[in-house]
Parts: sequence; C-alpha cells; structure tokens
Amino acid sequence: MEDSILWVELGESHSHTYSNLYKEPIVWLEIIHDRHNTGGYFLHNWNRAHTRSGDTWHQSLDDAMHQAENMHCVTYNEWLNTHD
Repeated sequence: MEDSILWVELGESHSHTYSNLYKEPIVWLEIIHDRHNTGGYFLHNWNRAHTRSGDTWHQSLDDAMHQAENMHCVTYNEWLNTHD
C-alpha cells in the first residue's frame, strides 16, 4: 500500500529535466510513502501528459526531499501536503 503524502508543481525557479522515455519535461513531483512493503519513500516524476516518467526510492522522507532539491531545485518549504 502506497500513500501519496507530498507534491510540488515545478515552476520557473526549478530545473525541468526531461524524461528520456517520454521526451516530455517533468512538471510536478510527488512523494509516496510505501508503508507496507519497504517502509521507504518514492519520489515520482510526472510530465505534462500526467504520465509518471520515473521515480527513485529513498529510506527516509528527508532523503527523498533532498533528492528533489538536488535534481530540481525544490526547497523544503515548497512541498504541499497531498491531503490538504
């Protein structure tokens, strides 16, 4: 069971890397908590067509957020709670 917990839309201040598979820019990110399988977190990358264009797995929420900062220049205070 995976639970979406955080998301962010990428704007002008962010790095919009391209997915090699779909050749579309990544426009928003989502962090998923994989509670029941690994206990870790997935950082999902989404393109304009609302197709997931990649993900990375992390042991902690902080690691996933740090990866988003390194790849896309997303700061901690930009993340929005999925359930708000």
